[in-house]
This record gives sequence, C-alpha cells and structure tokens, in this order.
Amino acid sequence: MRPWDDLDPWELLGVPPGASVDEIRQAFQRLDLAFSPGSLALYSVVDPEEQVLLQRQLRTAYQRLLRAAGANEPAPAEASRPAAPARPAAAPPPPAQTHPTSPPRTGPPELVEEINSGRAVTGDLLRQTREAWGLSLEAVAKRTRIQTRSLAAIEAEDFPALPARVFVRGFVIAYARELRLDPEHAWSCFERRWQAHGPIPRPGLPGV
Repeated sequence: MRPWDDLDPWELLGVPPGASVDEIRQAFQRLDLAFSPGSLALYSVVDPEEQVLLQRQLRTAYQRLLRAAGANEPAPAEASRPAAPARPAAAPPPPAQTHPTSPPRTGPPELVEEINSGRAVTGDLLRQTREAWGLSLEAVAKRTRIQTRSLAAIEAEDFPALPARVFVRGFVIAYARELRLDPEHAWSCFERRWQAHGPIPRPGLPGV
C-alpha cells in the first residue's frame, strides 16, 4: 500500500472539513503544482510512476470535495502533464547559486557544519540556517517549488497547517538539501518533533 492510500480526501488535500470551494480549489492547485512529475519536492520520496498515480488520486479527492461543498466542475485535464522523467540515480549536488536576487553562497556557515555534525534540527533552526545563508522564504520557494506558506509552517512547526506525512517528508528533505543540510537527518529530527506533537485530528468525509 502506498503511504497516501488510506488518507481521506480532506487529509489528502490538507484542508479542514467545511472548507469553501475557493479554499479547496487553491489547495488542489498548490498540491498539483508541487507534486507534479519531476517536482523537486518529491523526487526523493516516490518513483515517477507513483507521482502520476498520486496526481490522479489528488484529482479524485478534489472532485469529491467539490461535490461535498455543493459545487462541481470538470476534472482537471491530465493530458497537459509532461511525461514523468527518469528518476535520478543519486541526489544532485547543491546548486552553485541561489535565486538571482539572493546573495552568493561562498561557503557553508558554521551553523551548517554544526547541524551536520549531529545537532538536532528544529523548525526554528531551519529558519536560522536559511537566514545564515542570506535567503528569503521566497527564494527557497522558487528553487524548491514548495509554497512559501508550507516553508513558513515547517519553520514555525505549525503541524496542523501541513499536509500528510508523505508530502511533508518531501518538503523537509528538499528544504534541507537547499540549505546544504543532511536531508535524512533533518527529516528524522523533524518527524520526531511532529510525532511528539501528537495526532492531528483530520475528520473523514462520510457519505461522499
């Protein structure tokens, strides 16, 4: 079973029950872009073939939530999506430079070395590291194709504002890689803090 197979439509799209049609539409558009084949946020989490299946499941959840909200519209076209690229054999090296408006990164700050030596990663520490590189949230969002609001939620550890685990793992790994941090260490620390927060209630969608 894929990690998102048992998620209800509300949880899959990351919106609360009772969300408006506009909120449902915005959530779908955000996820559809972030999780499209080739997305930096997910290439280390799922295979390209699985990304296509995830896209279809997101479209199905979108249609169900629209009907639950009393609206309906044609299913988003799938034909416009490019073919899924081959999965990279290994993680690519970090980019040599950031967004054109960001200052150049000539070498890792001491904070990066400290974290990669085993210091526990927190959302606030991710923020400190980003600022140590002189990066804005907007610059990181542009490079990783992760919405600014999701990056801000990760830094604030606003767990209820984040989508399901499989998506957040891709976000944290991509974000950590952009900051030159060990991505698996960053996710391991973040996941422990998420679990310590306790379960986040996400009611199902009966009768839809």
